[in-house]
Amino acid sequence: MTDATHSLFTYGTLQRADIQQHLFGRRLQGQPDVLEGYALAHVDIADEACAITGQTCYPILRYLGPQAQPIAGVVYTLSEAELLRADAYEGPAYRRVYLPLQSGRKAWVYVDTQDAAA
Repeated sequence: MTDATHSLFTYGTLQRADIQQHLFGRRLQGQPDVLEGYALAHVDIADEACAITGQTCYPILRYLGPQAQPIAGVVYTLSEAELLRADAYEGPAYRRVYLPLQSGRKAWVYVDTQDAAA
């Protein structure tokens, strides 16, 4: 029996090879895709992820609706355990929601926790 796999749409630090190696112990291979209806914003975060990334300002998605510019990203396939590690890395500012992408597939996406529309 194999582990369940999950599609995760990424648009920020999870695309970095050093972050992937740290979190998952491997470099991920992904496919480009696009998310519509969300706007890219930034959030200041000071937590343990800062030690890994070397930054304190991170991209975050907020629902805007049809007028939003499409967000280009990369979809990775993760195991259940890897997805849970990504959840822990993203922290309380983000929540994971299941959304349709421009390609027609659905994927997990990290959006602003305070975004009621997601």
